[in-house]
Amino acid sequence: MNGSDLRLPEALAIDYLEESFHYVIVGGGTSGLVAASRLTEDLNTTVLILEAGSDKVDDSPIKTPGLVVALWDNPEFDWQFKATPQNALNGRTIAHPRGKTIGGSSGINVGLMAYPSKSGLDSWEKLGNRGWELYKSATLLSKIPHLHAILEGG
Repeated sequence: MNGSDLRLPEALAIDYLEESFHYVIVGGGTSGLVAASRLTEDLNTTVLILEAGSDKVDDSPIKTPGLVVALWDNPEFDWQFKATPQNALNGRTIAHPRGKTIGGSSGINVGLMAYPSKSGLDSWEKLGNRGWELYKSATLLSKIPHLHAILEGG
């Protein structure tokens, strides 16, 4: 991926194995894709994104909010992680859906966005993570909700 390539078909990925890249990102979930996007703001920078799941962003269950139940606990879309049996729940295990697709868990969360709380961010900074209190991180958080126009023919 470089600043001008948005997405390559999976079938072509093998054609790029002998190429060199400036960066290799392991994981095509939200964080990996954001990192690749930021790195390729420089159009001369190339990035290879390795993702264990496949590209399912155009599949109906992902594109249709009412079909979200078809995503969770479905091995085609979800890694099917479960919590250990919980004593307080009489030994029940709780599902922890994690996306098995480009976009990661954001791909199967029906477009929901849960911003961190002020107290949560402030406590991250108190734990030694400089710059993470709410007012210092507001600029970064404001970059999240962008609407990107779909390119004609692409």
